[in-house]
Amino acid sequence: MKNLDICMNFTLGPSIEGGFSDNPNDPGGATNHGVSIRAHREDIGDKDHDGDIDADDVKLLTLEDAKAIFQADYFAPCNAGQLPAPLALMVVDFAYNSGVRVACKKLQERLGVTADGKVGPHTLAVGNALSPNILRSVINAYAAARIDYLEGLSGWPIFGGGWESRVKAVREAALKLVEG
Repeated sequence: MKNLDICMNFTLGPSIEGGFSDNPNDPGGATNHGVSIRAHREDIGDKDHDGDIDADDVKLLTLEDAKAIFQADYFAPCNAGQLPAPLALMVVDFAYNSGVRVACKKLQERLGVTADGKVGPHTLAVGNALSPNILRSVINAYAAARIDYLEGLSGWPIFGGGWESRVKAVREAALKLVEG
């Protein structure tokens, strides 16, 4: 299975990014399949043709729409197609939840390369050279770094339990990929 399929099946699966939500405590606002109106207003567009882009348009966002945004705005910028599948899954899920730059920087920090937030040739070379044992260690350290980052967000008291469960699930899925 290709990295894109692995990442999409996990992150856009119903147990991670389900359907529509519009929690007043979510700074992203109305969200469907993980696509928030705050981050993707123009990508969502005026689906109901009423002259504005609002929660009603987010409700009309299809899984296929979300997959296109996922691939263009998260998977591709993370260079996830060139990373080992377990690292691709970890970084893309983090990016989809918290942004590409922070997810890539945290990966680079765990790999011991310059943390510029752009997965380029050096990051790819180091990531692809990891032995299975070191890869497991990087996955565990990356999951811990993601939790540390999330704990610092103002939404942690409200959403922390769900975020922690998500990180645990992606970590377990990535470790299974190491085993092959």
